Amino acid sequence: MRCRGAALVCLVWLWLILGVERASLAQVGAGTLTGTVSDQAGAAVQGATVTAIAVETNRARATVSAADGGYALVGLGPGDYRVRVEVIGFRTFEHSGVRVATGESVRVDPVLEVGAVAEAVSVVGDASLLRATSASLGQVIDN
Repeated sequence: MRCRGAALVCLVWLWLILGVERASLAQVGAGTLTGTVSDQAGAAVQGATVTAIAVETNRARATVSAADGGYALVGLGPGDYRVRVEVIGFRTFEHSGVRVATGESVRVDPVLEVGAVAEAVSVVGDASLLRATSASLGQVIDN
């Protein structure tokens, strides 16, 4: 009876460990958008609002750049995004065609131009397929 109880406890622990490991592996379904916001002179721009807008759903996620100009939007679903950067004293920056894939980190480094808030700078094009921040290889499978 005692051996049977110990075996049952071992099986439950094994099941829990494998279940947690499997669940953690399955949570790589999102990507990250990172970068550094700077001005034309190369100085970091603090306090810029960086917004990633999903092209298919028009759903937006935003963050604010840090003192070093750095920002990160973590947990973005795979798909195409439009990146918009706004801060007082600079023209609005937009970059279309940014593709975020599962488990990957995409880098967009906006360079802001001095100007009125009503002015905008738009960059249209595909993001590079080369991921300089990671040596990992990923693939998106469309159903």
